[in-house]
Amino acid sequence: MKQVYDEETLAKVKAGLKGMAKKEIVTKRKLVEDLAEEIRGKMREGYTLAEIAEVLAANDVEIKPSTLRFYLAEAAKATVEEPSAARRKAASRPKAKAVTPAAPRLGGSDGE
Repeated sequence: MKQVYDEETLAKVKAGLKGMAKKEIVTKRKLVEDLAEEIRGKMREGYTLAEIAEVLAANDVEIKPSTLRFYLAEAAKATVEEPSAARRKAASRPKAKAVTPAAPRLGGSDGE
């Protein structure tokens, strides 16, 4: 038998959905980017990437040390190369020179 709902139930469900906070999903890459300074600090204190990966795993973030290294390197590149860097690179390239065609020579090809 098909189950049907009244308008009041529909209104309650709509209100419930509207009341839900936006759920932000964070990827491993984003998580490492956000923790990059703390992770680098621990590395300066002598901790290895494997030890740091173990701490992340203990907090439900499974990541290999090699992936952690890669994400940290990517985060460092992003910090060094700002979004406007591409525009600065384009602006620093030499612009093509306008070429004007040479005027045709008068006279024949035998030097007249």
